[in-house]
Amino acid sequence: DTAAFARNIVATGLPTAWDGRTFLDGDYGMRVVPRLFGHDLVMVGTPWLPFYATAASFALFGESNAAARLPFAIASLAAVALLYLFVLRATGDTRAALAAAILLVASTQFLLYAREARSYGFNIFFTLLLLWGFLRLGERRRDPWLVIAAVLLFHTQILPAVIALVACAGLALFHPRFRSRLQPLLWRAPWVLAATLPWMLVTWSATQTNWSPLASWLDLPGRVAQLAVETMVAVPWLGWAVAIPIFWRRFTPRDRDLFAIAAAFLLALFALAPLALAQTPLLVLGLRYVCGLLPVAAAVTGVLIARASGGRTLAYVALLALFGATHLAGNALPWLALGESRQVGDKFVFVNA
Repeated sequence: DTAAFARNIVATGLPTAWDGRTFLDGDYGMRVVPRLFGHDLVMVGTPWLPFYATAASFALFGESNAAARLPFAIASLAAVALLYLFVLRATGDTRAALAAAILLVASTQFLLYAREARSYGFNIFFTLLLLWGFLRLGERRRDPWLVIAAVLLFHTQILPAVIALVACAGLALFHPRFRSRLQPLLWRAPWVLAATLPWMLVTWSATQTNWSPLASWLDLPGRVAQLAVETMVAVPWLGWAVAIPIFWRRFTPRDRDLFAIAAAFLLALFALAPLALAQTPLLVLGLRYVCGLLPVAAAVTGVLIARASGGRTLAYVALLALFGATHLAGNALPWLALGESRQVGDKFVFVNA
């Protein structure tokens, strides 16, 4: 629906849900307010940044599939470059940075998200930009990147912004090597709140329809388990579990700082996403709301490949191929062997594609 709302923005200036012929909201009108800023039936249940970016593309290039996808494709390409810079800044190792960037480009899930005219490309880029801004805290008193990224990520999707900021706050509070970033992080908090709270105040009744609070704590294990399954498209859990302990002594303190950032992100993800997303939406949507995990996982795996290869080019290329071009280091192989599951009556069957 991003392109449809963008078309209405070009016509009216706001993401209206009614264009005279079609009502666009798919949640029985629950994400729409009756009237806002002089217009009827305005979408407020989803942040507007992707809609306005697409509308700008339409205004510049006309309405087409290519124009609708362009802003998000650009953001996805920028995310690859930013991932290289992020890993290079974190570790100082060009091989690790290059491996991370190659792995992200080799990710089928990333490529699918990158071509979509939806918020995914922005989500991935701004999540990474926020973490990059966190690394920069303390270097310059007025460094703006964390604030810019947090605000733009919030106005793309709210949940990933909360997850990334909680991860940064947790590191600054509890990790000795990041504690110096706590004060600069707190200085920036009012700016982030000033640019995000007004949206929450205006749209809360519609925004909360995107989330599914726990009806019972008994629902939590199922949600966590489903999220763990969905992360398998991004995180090579098996490869990490085998290789990280074996090569732990090769990791530098800066490598371990990057691992700490990834671990904090994963902890925040598993702590918060199951509280907001029910098991069925997780099953249907996968990592849609938290696709920023893709570059975070690629960063860790890139460092792992660089250290495990020990400077040997052949080993480096072989490990890149293992993690980037096969499922052997990941967790998808059993599912690929079985095929896609379908429910037929009261039975589940597997369909090999």
